[in-house]
Amino acid sequence: MSVRYAPTCVGAPLRSKAPLQTILDPPDQYSSLRHWLPPCDTTYVDFTILVTAQATLEWTMRAYPYLAVVPADAPNDACIYTLSASVDGEETEVNYFLRTTSVDGLGRFSVDQSTGCVLTVVTENSVEFVEDDIFILSVYATAGGETLNAEVQVFGVAHDPQFTEEVYQAYVLEESSSPQTVITVEANSFNIKLAVDYYLEPLCANCPPSSIDQVSGVVTLETTVDRESLPSYFLLVTARERPQTGVGRESTARINVIVLDVNDCSPEFVGLSNLYVEVPETETLAIFTSTDGGDPPLSSSIDVIVEVSAEEDELPEFNPDGYSYIIDERVNGEIDIGAVYANDPDRPGTGSVTYSIDPDTHFRISSGSGVITWLQGTPQEDEYSLTVSATSNTDTTSTDFIVFLNDLNDNAPVFGGCNDLDATVSEAAENGDFVIQVTATDADRGYNGQVTYSMEPANTPFEIDSSSGMITVSRFRNLDRETNPFYLITVIARDNSLTIPQLDGFCDFTISVTDVNDEEPQFQLAANDYKTAIPASLEGQKIVTVAADDPDLDSKLTYSLDDTQYFTIVPTTGEIYSRANIEGVPALNPLVVTANDTIFETSITIQIQVIDSTFAAAPVWNVYPDQYIDENTARGTILLIIAATSAGADPTIVYSLLRGARPQTNSLDSFDLNSVGDFTQAEIIVGAGELDFETVSNITLEISAKNKGQDSLQATTSINFFVLDVNDNPPTFFLNNYDASILENAPVGSPVITMVAGDLDASPEFREQAYSIVAGEQDSSFFTIDESTGEITTDSSFDREKDKEVYVINVLARNVLDLADGGANQAQASVSIYILDENDFEPYFNDTSPYSVTIGEDAQLGDEVMTVTAIDEDAGKQSNKPMGFYIFHLKLSKQ
Repeated sequence: MSVRYAPTCVGAPLRSKAPLQTILDPPDQYSSLRHWLPPCDTTYVDFTILVTAQATLEWTMRAYPYLAVVPADAPNDACIYTLSASVDGEETEVNYFLRTTSVDGLGRFSVDQSTGCVLTVVTENSVEFVEDDIFILSVYATAGGETLNAEVQVFGVAHDPQFTEEVYQAYVLEESSSPQTVITVEANSFNIKLAVDYYLEPLCANCPPSSIDQVSGVVTLETTVDRESLPSYFLLVTARERPQTGVGRESTARINVIVLDVNDCSPEFVGLSNLYVEVPETETLAIFTSTDGGDPPLSSSIDVIVEVSAEEDELPEFNPDGYSYIIDERVNGEIDIGAVYANDPDRPGTGSVTYSIDPDTHFRISSGSGVITWLQGTPQEDEYSLTVSATSNTDTTSTDFIVFLNDLNDNAPVFGGCNDLDATVSEAAENGDFVIQVTATDADRGYNGQVTYSMEPANTPFEIDSSSGMITVSRFRNLDRETNPFYLITVIARDNSLTIPQLDGFCDFTISVTDVNDEEPQFQLAANDYKTAIPASLEGQKIVTVAADDPDLDSKLTYSLDDTQYFTIVPTTGEIYSRANIEGVPALNPLVVTANDTIFETSITIQIQVIDSTFAAAPVWNVYPDQYIDENTARGTILLIIAATSAGADPTIVYSLLRGARPQTNSLDSFDLNSVGDFTQAEIIVGAGELDFETVSNITLEISAKNKGQDSLQATTSINFFVLDVNDNPPTFFLNNYDASILENAPVGSPVITMVAGDLDASPEFREQAYSIVAGEQDSSFFTIDESTGEITTDSSFDREKDKEVYVINVLARNVLDLADGGANQAQASVSIYILDENDFEPYFNDTSPYSVTIGEDAQLGDEVMTVTAIDEDAGKQSNKPMGFYIFHLKLSKQ
């Protein structure tokens, strides 16, 4: 029951008629109180107060925000998250319901009313969940007439680990012996098969040494701290998954560590004034002793002479002593930031205090209410520090007023000079060697302006430092210019925003591999294939060319013979000539030919057979001009019929295609050779190897013709084939899914994102593309795209609160010219466009009636009086705006 009581003292005037209303804790108990009434004779009154309690329905899920992951192949009715709530911690029947989902999650989830399980809804027509899916589920629980709302975010396939707290609060004792356990943090991986490791780093320059157990998450302070010099400090803990291969997902949380005080300082008297009274001059009026409440207590004493004055000598006092507020970066025009309040102890509650501010062109303060207003323009500084003064009569005191800028993630990272990047790396580079450093800048502030780098494709011999953008040679692969002379690289810079979406910037460039002399020369034929016969009467004539090739770029070979008695060799070409009439020399002459590239050398032994005949002669080649062939010519296509004429009676000739050591000399088997016409001719056909203009555009074939018979002779010829570029590569987007953003209320025609697709064709006309948005889809009519540049702009103005927060469109990049083989000549990518919140709604209080509260006259400074709540329609998962409260006007009355 509620007791109203107005006791008075016998013989004393009635001092108060205020009601006494008390509610005690714990509930459902009775307490007996005694109330003592001064100032006359003591009177005691016994009364009994019934304590009432109000049940409260609360969520009991452990971690907030409420996150879940749905596997790609989740079956129907799979429980991916469990809602739980209770009434004051008691087991009570609670029912759970799904209110709404985001548009892309309609019909894909349900909630079991009794268990609280969030279930998948999978039908024959359902699409598979993918990693970039994000579904927002609005759920609620009911019990005993109460309703409790919540929002569950469901991510497709995977998500970073989640800490049990977004921010941890911990306490350590000053001057305590070290080491000292600070707190145990816990994060859970959404992949039940993966363990989580913990890492710790300080967030302040003077943070004391701390460590964390990598497995248990126990944070330890390694030294002692002094609260008087360091009242608090901050740590950043990282939880990283431990996969068997690759780098695991990770997330971070902040630990606020408060240093608790111990009684290690004696009190000190400061700032005392003198009071003079009529007492003997040698007599001390009083001795004041100050004793603290510590264990053991410490004290100090001082002799005090007090001067009593009737003048007002108290300065106005600010409460609290120092203020901080936040202003949105997109503010443009007058807006109230907050208010300050000061009281004059000499005249409390009279409203005699006036306020002023240091001259500033950005702010104004109301001299009567203390309300501070932003005047004009858009804030440019990270913070503004002001000095606010309170004046009562002639006494003035000051305090600090700090306004922090609330940055919004409305700028994507930008690479400067990306089009001019030209990176090279030696094929001899070792693992970890520097290649190039790319840098992206983000005009946003804080986390929104910090970027993390990644690189595509992943199967290159390079890796990138996620923090610095430095690209180095990977420790997993080696460079070989002869295999891959260049790599097309895409670097992605993503900001570290804590809100969705995180914005990306892209930079595409080529890393060219430079050559080093690391390959040995290779002769184009085996030793037996260089066996040749010449007539004995041949004098000073070319006998055979012993050609070698070197896979290294622009290598220059020098040839030499081991025996030059009868034969000589041209050092630059490998052509062997007879020195003089060679009749009478041995019938079979073995010669060792050496090819040298200044570092490596290779030798081969050939045989020159001297024929006792003046009629023997090598085949004579016809002359063939340069040939031209499209790069998409089908394998097996006959390109050219060639023939050489035999000087002997047998017209049969054996034709051989010499395989070089480089793509430019047919090392990739781009061409092949077949003998036709009873071995009198040969046909050159497209071989099984690669024929690609972008890889090699000019191939020189070396072909040997050898006549048959006991005294067979051979001759070689060269034919140049020029590969012609055709449109054989369709466009490709660097990512399958892109994120972009646009402010709500942005005017029609505002830029959103520029799509860029690559094309491996070399000729500009084959790389020309036309961009379009796939028509007929749900969100396609809200945007338009420039066909030539790929820039997407708005075709509507958006209202995030009335419409929706995310729009998804599909973009096509199509070659202007058809592909040579008639295949698909287009690429498609999805673009998720997030509507960013603009502060276009004023907050309003839940209760429009005036608030009224009663407090006791013995209430202490800092006691909670009441809680008021307000709603801002701008607030949502895309918003990062805190809501500030301040007292504009307070009406006091006595009871």
